[in-house]
Amino acid sequence: MSKRKQWVVSLPGVEEVTSDTVVAVLTWGAVAAISLIDLSKAKVGQGVLVLAAGLLVIYAMALLAVATRFEPSRRRAWICLGLEFLSVTALYLITALPYVAILMVIWSAQLSWFVETRLAVLAAMLASLPLLVTQTWFWGSPQGFRVWLLFTLFNVFAAVMMQLVRREQAANRALKQSRQELEHARDMLSKAGREAEQMRLQLLRNGAIRVESLTARELEIFRLAASGCSNRQIADILCRSEGTVKNHFTAIFGKLGVADRTQAVVLALSEKMLDEEPLPSSRDLQ
Repeated sequence: MSKRKQWVVSLPGVEEVTSDTVVAVLTWGAVAAISLIDLSKAKVGQGVLVLAAGLLVIYAMALLAVATRFEPSRRRAWICLGLEFLSVTALYLITALPYVAILMVIWSAQLSWFVETRLAVLAAMLASLPLLVTQTWFWGSPQGFRVWLLFTLFNVFAAVMMQLVRREQAANRALKQSRQELEHARDMLSKAGREAEQMRLQLLRNGAIRVESLTARELEIFRLAASGCSNRQIADILCRSEGTVKNHFTAIFGKLGVADRTQAVVLALSEKMLDEEPLPSSRDLQ
């Protein structure tokens, strides 16, 4: 699916001004200028001209308010959309110029930001009924039905197209959020990996420190225990009593922070605390 890029202009106090908003404002400006010029050429009363200008200004203010979309509230957006609709309907009553209905096309496009597709299309079709009534019965235009049909199609087209833009922008926002979450997850995994490596190095350093705290005799007994020798075998090898060997083990357990010889041996093997020399087997020591 191709991506339609919209440039955004930031203004103080305004959430955002997108390209579709700028186009809508420029379209309003063209319709307002041409309609006021045509009304002045038609030599309508000064009051009608002022009223038309006022309605166009009200429409423009509501248009800009809706352009911020849901800010500060959805209720305000609906009020502004209502003002736009009433302004255009009033313009139908004071001028027979059919191109004023372009403003209702803009209204149909804006409405699509707040309702689903089916409701937006239905509203776009119903919004053209005031044009049919005023052109056919109020002004008695012989082209009234054709004008109504043409602008009804314009309204529906604008509503459908803005729905497509709305869905695409929602998909782009979801994709952007997914990418941000993925980047965050990668950062968390990288951080966790660094912390795990630091912890491993710290454990190795702690293990080396704990081994260094052992005396030569304790280290010799520890190595024999790690090779699989029993307390009696160690006592026979070192020509010491079994009780003396047990006392040495008590000191070793305290310095290494373990509860028994099994934990001590597991600690020595996991942290490679006794890698300086190959460990003899109990069979070799017999």
